[in-house]
Amino acid sequence: TTTTSTTPVPVTSTKSPEPPVPDVGSWNVTEDNVTCIRADLRIRFDIYLNDKTEYIVLSPNASSSGDCSNGTQVLEIQDSDYSLVLYFGRDDASTYVKNITFSYTLPIEVLFIMIPNCFL
Repeated sequence: TTTTSTTPVPVTSTKSPEPPVPDVGSWNVTEDNVTCIRADLRIRFDIYLNDKTEYIVLSPNASSSGDCSNGTQVLEIQDSDYSLVLYFGRDDASTYVKNITFSYTLPIEVLFIMIPNCFL
């Protein structure tokens, strides 16, 4: 007699890597020894490009600048590859974010993927 032993093949799955968790950064805007904006933020942008997700994590060491005007107050967080600008407004009841602008410089290899017929 012949005996055959069968061992079940383990099922493997490819799990996507966990997205990076940003560190908390603290930024403020101060004019004339008065702080008009203080932001303690943990920021990550998920960018979907060419069926792939790229993560942009803002550095807690990024520099900040801004404006403490009466109408609209502005906080700009900057690093070498990006700029995040938050515009705040205020009414009698609350302070709120009016607008957010994010600019990011793509690595050159991504530009060639996105614009394959572009000649420099």
